[in-house]
Amino acid sequence: MKTLLRITGIMMLMISTVIAGCKKKDVPTTIPQVSTTGMSAVTGTTATGGGSISSDGGAAVTMSGLCYSKTNQTPTISDDTTKTTATSGDFSSMLKNLQPSATYYVRAYATNSIGTGYGEVVTFTTGNGAPTATGVSVTGTARVGDELTAAYTYSDPENNPQSGTTFQWYIATTAAGTGETAITGATTSKYQVKAADEFKFIRVSVTPKSSAGTANGAEVKSAYVGPVDVESVTFTYNGQQVTYGVLTSAKTGRKWMDRNLGAKRAATAFDDYQAYGDLFQWGRPADGHQLISWAASSGVNAGTGVNGTTSTLSNVDSPDNSLFILGGGSKRDWRTTPNESLILVNDPCPTGWHLPTSPEWDAEQIASVTDVTFNQLKLTATGYRRNSTGVLEFQRTRGFYHTSTVTTHGYADLYNFRDSGSASPPHTDTNRADGLSCRCIKN
Repeated sequence: MKTLLRITGIMMLMISTVIAGCKKKDVPTTIPQVSTTGMSAVTGTTATGGGSISSDGGAAVTMSGLCYSKTNQTPTISDDTTKTTATSGDFSSMLKNLQPSATYYVRAYATNSIGTGYGEVVTFTTGNGAPTATGVSVTGTARVGDELTAAYTYSDPENNPQSGTTFQWYIATTAAGTGETAITGATTSKYQVKAADEFKFIRVSVTPKSSAGTANGAEVKSAYVGPVDVESVTFTYNGQQVTYGVLTSAKTGRKWMDRNLGAKRAATAFDDYQAYGDLFQWGRPADGHQLISWAASSGVNAGTGVNGTTSTLSNVDSPDNSLFILGGGSKRDWRTTPNESLILVNDPCPTGWHLPTSPEWDAEQIASVTDVTFNQLKLTATGYRRNSTGVLEFQRTRGFYHTSTVTTHGYADLYNFRDSGSASPPHTDTNRADGLSCRCIKN
């Protein structure tokens, strides 16, 4: 029995020795094995590539990605790189901020504790780069009737010339862009400000395009300009340069000056005496006779003529003095002999404008100088200067405006407004020596 146990022990020892001698030796650790895949989605500044890690080399992969260079034909991780979290199998990565129209060398890499393994090198060329627009701004005055221009600096990576750049003008109700909408049809580098744009804010966007390549630049918007001011007209009045605003009638669409000739400002109310302006004798130029110094909206001391009066009638179309001529003759004219065409000679309105005809006044359908009527043309109840005495009358209660029309009776035709209710009729004959308000309408 002891002999049997001894033999069994010897056999087990021999088997253990054989097994130990047959145990597989440890495989030595190496760098990872990785391959590079081709590039895709290539643009002027980006491209997508990738690789595949087939072996980690016996040690965990701690870093992987793509390395690339324009100058090193066998790039390493010392060159530009991308990084992924892949430790085995396929991975992809995007190259960014590339130079347009340039050739790059790329290969995949994977790193473990032993070192870095690389895939084969692939090459690709980036596309044509998109142009850019910088410093986008709006030049010009934001005023009705004026022209605004898009200003910007164009550049292109390949120095391709500009071609086909597009524009879009926008309008908003505030400088912060509240309610911004694209202006229909406003798609050129210039935009003429419309009456409908008054008191709003405008800006422009520029999308640059070049003569070569398929990539458009990014749209860039300017800051807002505004609020849009009303249209204005500058001219010489009574020997001095003045600038008046321009109103667009909501009733007719016609353009009118925003104040009476000689007024210091556009009226804030129908009885705003600082907007009353001067009082002209019909057909007489702005030679100083019309000047009025206003102190109040109504009353006996509301205003006074700057220059005195004379009872000596003129025998020429343009008197050689600045006095208010007291009327004479049956038509109470300031001239010795009436001249039916005098208004064509001495229209007080500047070039491009004229004293309205009776039909042009009629088209506005105005009955009083309050409420809607005031807002429509900002007319005032200035009253008039009586031809026989030179005294001012009807301030704040009536508005008397010259027309360029002569009535069938040979008188000048005036348009008559009340402070309330309606004038009946709105047209009436007036003595040519009466001093009335003048409001100009655009030709």
